[in-house]
Amino acid sequence: MRLITTSVAIAFLAVAPAAAQSITVQSPNGGEAWTAGSAHPITWVLTGPTKASAMDIVLIKGTVELGFIAQNVPVSPTTYTWTVGQYVGGPAGPGTNYKVGIREIGTTELDASDGFFTIARKIPGAKPPLPPVTMKVNTAHLTGTVKLELVREPNQDVGVIASDLPLNGSRPWNAGDYLGGRVSSGQYRVRVRSQARPTHFDDSDQPFTLTPSLPNMKPPHPLPVQPVRVPAIILNLYGTDSHPNVGDRVEHENISGRPTCDAPSNVRARVGRDWFQYQNVQLAALYRSRVHFDVGPYAARAGELTAARLRLKQVGSVRTGTNDTSCGRSACEMLGAWTSFEAVQITNCRTLHHWEAEYTIDITETVRKWLDGSLANHGLLLFAAELPMSTPWTCISCFEATFELDF
Repeated sequence: MRLITTSVAIAFLAVAPAAAQSITVQSPNGGEAWTAGSAHPITWVLTGPTKASAMDIVLIKGTVELGFIAQNVPVSPTTYTWTVGQYVGGPAGPGTNYKVGIREIGTTELDASDGFFTIARKIPGAKPPLPPVTMKVNTAHLTGTVKLELVREPNQDVGVIASDLPLNGSRPWNAGDYLGGRVSSGQYRVRVRSQARPTHFDDSDQPFTLTPSLPNMKPPHPLPVQPVRVPAIILNLYGTDSHPNVGDRVEHENISGRPTCDAPSNVRARVGRDWFQYQNVQLAALYRSRVHFDVGPYAARAGELTAARLRLKQVGSVRTGTNDTSCGRSACEMLGAWTSFEAVQITNCRTLHHWEAEYTIDITETVRKWLDGSLANHGLLLFAAELPMSTPWTCISCFEATFELDF
């Protein structure tokens, strides 16, 4: 017979001379993955000087405090059961960059998780996990260290759960485990015994029940994430460069027989480089394209975004003097509005390999900044190699562009 291996926190409290303390977050402390809506303990340890008797617990996303998880929480016992994602103003959406912070009431100093933890998407139809259990044991008048023992009703010693523990604190426990074995179902108590004075101990006020686990229970298969597909808004632009440099700039009409990618234009992204003769001067014609989408309908879901991609598929090309499969070279964030072909500010460029005709570009952080407003949505700039003419060659590609968002 197997028992439920629920993670349990055994908390114990000592009555000791009043000592000044401060609060340090213990869990979550980074790396955890908790499902939204499930119950998990937020725990902390007490050290150093403080006069506070209560505190506030806050939820942090990135570097921003979202709101209170709980207020006026007693400093001790050092645990609080949290319905994951819930806060005043919440719930918080799935994400990988959350922390929990604890602030003593009356102060501005806050201690937060050392690293980020993840709030995972709740699977529809899945049953919530069993809530954590906290057993409180009074260890009044004990000194030194203690050990935890498991006792079967009415008063049968089973074994030691753990030893050499401080008087104050909590400890996770797989229910039913003890050093050297595992118990069957039944009613039990936890006993806290002084290691310095073994005749001094105390038991749980009431017994608790361990029940058999159901065999062969498998977790439900996670549902596949269905991305939101958003067509790109495309703006194709044209400019020239020359070799040698001349001040003349010619209009696009002077180049004939080259693809516009669509009629009307700006339906597909056009990138590349062409060459032609104008007034006995060899010139380079350059094609760039800006792609973006309207973030307005999705701005309220910035906290739920888990991934974003730009998909590019080459659907036509003109190439002479080159064996490249594709004419694309880079996709870069635009830092400002497009005011002229030459004056454009870009950053965070992703490489488009010239031997590939289809691209999937991870732009999660870029889109997240567009949605939460920390980066103006000027779009992404697509362009090819743009060298002045030395030998005549042409490479122009037309791309279908689609954004995919996972929430």
